[in-house]
Amino acid sequence: MAGAAALRKAEAQDDFAAYEMASPSLLADQPPSLPYKPAEPDQDWEQIFSHLESRLNGMRTWRYSWWTYWSVLAEFFLPRRYHWVITANTYNKGNPINQAIIDGTATLAKNICAAGMIEGLMPTTREWFKMRTALQNFEPDAEAKAWLEDTETRMYTVLAQSNFYTEMAQVAEDEVVFGTSPPIMYEDAEKVIRLYVPCAGEYFLAVGSTFTVDTLYREYVMTVAQIVDFFTLESWPEQVSK
Repeated sequence: MAGAAALRKAEAQDDFAAYEMASPSLLADQPPSLPYKPAEPDQDWEQIFSHLESRLNGMRTWRYSWWTYWSVLAEFFLPRRYHWVITANTYNKGNPINQAIIDGTATLAKNICAAGMIEGLMPTTREWFKMRTALQNFEPDAEAKAWLEDTETRMYTVLAQSNFYTEMAQVAEDEVVFGTSPPIMYEDAEKVIRLYVPCAGEYFLAVGSTFTVDTLYREYVMTVAQIVDFFTLESWPEQVSK
């Protein structure tokens, strides 16, 4: 109990989430809901926003060549998974855009390849990952093995009850056509996790010094009601609230 009290004190001081530093026993001792904490505006928001906007403009310029290539692929394979320009208040979403697809051979091949990827990597009918210790020459005791098994079961339950498998099927389809697809995972109050898969053209990727992707920007449209429901009114920056 003393350890749990110390952990809660550290969280209050440093704003750490429980799962960032808690052991299994302390994590199990956490309350089911977080205490309400009113949002405070970031004093440096204007500088941060200016930096993000300038970097987005630079990434948009670098991505132009991919845009043109993706537009050709989308025209013949997956027209409704590509957005050339993100603009609000467009009323042509239901217009026919698949006139270029005359023969279904390519579409069928895409579907078979995507289904094979999902069935081989993360099938819904059998186990596809195991939790083990990363340390070599280390054999966990009975309690640790029980914890690993219980946590693994919980993870499978969360994945099955959320939209994980549905969205990962979309990821596979996008990867077959466009070569990449970044699933975005958020915490969810009802399903624990919820995945969002942006269309090609909505997102921007950048790599770091190790030439691996470490930056994701996403440009998309939401209604006011959707924004309030997702971010809450208290979290809005002043510029948006106006």
